[in-house]
Amino acid sequence: MLTKFRFRCFIDCEEGKIAQVETTGDMEVPMNILCDENTDFSLAGGDLCEIDVCGVANGVELFKNEDEYYATGSMFAVPSIIPSGSFPSDGNAESGPGQVPVIMFTGTIRAVEKNPEPKPDEPGYRLEVETLEMSMSLYLNYDGELKEGSVISGEAWLFGDVVRAHSL
Repeated sequence: MLTKFRFRCFIDCEEGKIAQVETTGDMEVPMNILCDENTDFSLAGGDLCEIDVCGVANGVELFKNEDEYYATGSMFAVPSIIPSGSFPSDGNAESGPGQVPVIMFTGTIRAVEKNPEPKPDEPGYRLEVETLEMSMSLYLNYDGELKEGSVISGEAWLFGDVVRAHSL
């Protein structure tokens, strides 16, 4: 599931390099994505890129549907993203310190794939999740039942190959 983004810049981090990007829809949501090994590091600010966004989930909550989600009193919409890792601790968006590839999200599960025999260090599920202006493969461990059409909310550590977009 490739999602188109507008590339802003690369910044160094402890794990390697982070691509600062923004979605290309009406909201232009900024976010950070940890670069995988096949990233095109020749991208320049303003270039369009495509990313098969992957996320490792943390602190997820699941709801049967939007009605059940909104009944909790949440102020966030389905779908929504807060690019929490894009707000550096020193207030300088280009500086790097405090920048992490993390979002808080709410979205809809579009597909569920269960790992039949996960090893201790492997996730038990891969979900296709549609959220605000992007889709992602979300990896997580979960003891309950996961169903297509359910609403999922939580935090995700994002990574993926950042490649040049071939068309508008």
